[in-house]
Amino acid sequence: MLNTHIYSAFGDRRIGSLARTDMKSFVATLKGSLAPSTVGTVFAVLRALMQAAVDDGVVPANPCLRVPLPRVEARVVEPLPTQSVLALADAITPRYRLAVWLGFGLGLREGEALGLTEARVVSNGASASSSRRRRALSSS
Repeated sequence: MLNTHIYSAFGDRRIGSLARTDMKSFVATLKGSLAPSTVGTVFAVLRALMQAAVDDGVVPANPCLRVPLPRVEARVVEPLPTQSVLALADAITPRYRLAVWLGFGLGLREGEALGLTEARVVSNGASASSSRRRRALSSS
């Protein structure tokens, strides 16, 4: 992201020479080739870099402030119809069939379903859910 978008646009410029107009032009350029959410992600990295420069006293103000970004439309997730899930479960490699049912029945994402172990299943007989415990890293 840094090399592809930010350094390629501003790498030869002194950080103190960047102005809000440069940021607006940068966003306009990104909008031509990237999805609105990706534009927001790239610009968030640039804004954080510029804020670090402000915090370090390198520049007096962040030129990324109040730069309008493209609107990100909310996505509506349409679950697969039951017939499609049945067809997918029949067509998939038997090894992964349970992952299809876990996604359909419990709403687990792919990584959650594939990483599920018996020790992580919490069941009360009427329902089930998965729990993932974070392990504390020791400093030893």
